[in-house]
Amino acid sequence: MDDNLIKTPCALICFNLKNSQIEKLKNIKAEQIVTVLGLEYQGIVFPLSVENCSILIESVSETPQLQKIPPYGLMQYERIAFAKEIGETIQILSNYCEVSKIMAHKPILLWNE
Repeated sequence: MDDNLIKTPCALICFNLKNSQIEKLKNIKAEQIVTVLGLEYQGIVFPLSVENCSILIESVSETPQLQKIPPYGLMQYERIAFAKEIGETIQILSNYCEVSKIMAHKPILLWNE
């Protein structure tokens, strides 16, 4: 097991400082230079904070994988916002960064491969 690896049940939506792109990562190595903006579960993106929410929404035009949630689909995505995996990921990330437990349960975007 690699002690320098942060593993989470949900994928993480990160801003890679080296290439200035938003990407989805399943694990983060300690030496990677990234800013975690949110998490992804079943194709739905949840921000870690109000500020990260704004960054992610503003990044939709530059990141083809990010798409807005259609207004008619929001309730469907809110149903899974309290899935066990999301709670576990929030708990793990809380050891490394500040996480708004309210925002981290608000679906804001879709991630399409």
